[in-house]
Amino acid sequence: MTLLRNSSIYLLTSLIPSAVGFLLMPFYLSYITLEEFGYFSVLLMINTFLTIFATMQLHSSIVKFFLVYKNDKFKQKQYLTSLLVVSVVISMIFLSFVYCFLDEIKVLFELEKLSNELVLLGLLIAFVNGFKVFYESINRILQHVKDVLVSNVLATIVLVGCTYSFLKYYDMNLYGIVLATLISSIVALFYYIIINKKYFVLSIDFKLIKEPIKFAIGLIPHTLSKNIYVLADRFILIKFVSMSDVGIYAIIDKVANILKLMTSNFGKAFTPFFMTNNSNTVSMNLSQMIVITNYIFLGFLLGLTLFSKLILGFIQDGLEIYAYLTVVLSTAFIFKNLEMYLTNFLLDNKQTKYISIISFSAAILNIVLNLSFIPIYGIVAATITTTISYFIGFIVAYYYVDRKFKYFEFPFFKVSLDFLFVGILVLLTYFYQNLYGLGFLMLYLGYGYFKYFYILKEKLLKRLKR
Repeated sequence: MTLLRNSSIYLLTSLIPSAVGFLLMPFYLSYITLEEFGYFSVLLMINTFLTIFATMQLHSSIVKFFLVYKNDKFKQKQYLTSLLVVSVVISMIFLSFVYCFLDEIKVLFELEKLSNELVLLGLLIAFVNGFKVFYESINRILQHVKDVLVSNVLATIVLVGCTYSFLKYYDMNLYGIVLATLISSIVALFYYIIINKKYFVLSIDFKLIKEPIKFAIGLIPHTLSKNIYVLADRFILIKFVSMSDVGIYAIIDKVANILKLMTSNFGKAFTPFFMTNNSNTVSMNLSQMIVITNYIFLGFLLGLTLFSKLILGFIQDGLEIYAYLTVVLSTAFIFKNLEMYLTNFLLDNKQTKYISIISFSAAILNIVLNLSFIPIYGIVAATITTTISYFIGFIVAYYYVDRKFKYFEFPFFKVSLDFLFVGILVLLTYFYQNLYGLGFLMLYLGYGYFKYFYILKEKLLKRLKR
């Protein structure tokens, strides 16, 4: 029940700002062009990579090492304080580096049309978000999910208020959107600082963070390549297509992000649940959990297919022709969810090198495919190659886990069968986005109820009678 409750809260936590961001897109596009929206998406892309290097992923060690000192509260506080001090020093050094090479960064990412002030303001978001994630990791490992929810709601309220004011009354256009995003991130960070101050102390012991730093640095290749999964295509796009097309691709990604939110937030709840329980015990019921959650996410994919043209038309007239791309890109995140289960086994057993191999293999494939096909097919190629890369990442993860953890049987056949069935329904639903499409969705829901809920209920009743 804790896993289900936390998954629901995490989903709500991300759904609120994402839903608001989605609803703001028509408002954005009434004040800025698709080209400017493309520039905004590029700034956010750069921020993702900057956060990795600016923090050296030190916050990732909190998930594994925070509870090591649960019986010694003072050492626990020393560990967090020491880690925070190192994070601040690294971030300041990296921020200086970014400032010195700002012009080169603008050239590399095709941002010459933007002022230095605007670009620097946009890149500052990365450093604020880096510290925000640091504090947020504490709440996640303690499963204080309501604090994460409050932080996101607070940031969302500030974002909406600032964005509306800056665009409506001050005519700040792209500058206003970037500034509003930065302010909302700062507000969320200060909230985390206030509620988590009890976990810090004015005492440092760098010996406590030697092992955590090694652990965190070992995850940098994985985190870097994981982001290349999604963002390499955008980097290559800016070199071969117009910034307006980059903006369209960012909108497609926003719509597909609906499914990404569901899968990633379930993963955020599952990871601490998995880490705080015995992996051998969890694995006994994990096969059943994988099949049921995969069925649920495939159902949402079918629902998204049904309404994809309507959603894109709501954002801006004429975007409906890209609806099929949102369906393809959404499928990638279901593969990523399946990979998440597998990599947790490796992470719990400190097999981070295998996680890096998984991520790098898929990332390299993504780059090669993007470089080969984006110059010819543009955003269509970017969408398809990303999905292929996620699928390969899942297959490689399955290979390593199957080889190293013989006690865990991944339900490959059941998952494949559901994918095949949904694949047929998705094609039918896309071409018949009307009552027929709704009928296909109801057919899938009935199939799932009988297969996963009715049968399981009958099995449970038989066991109780015994």
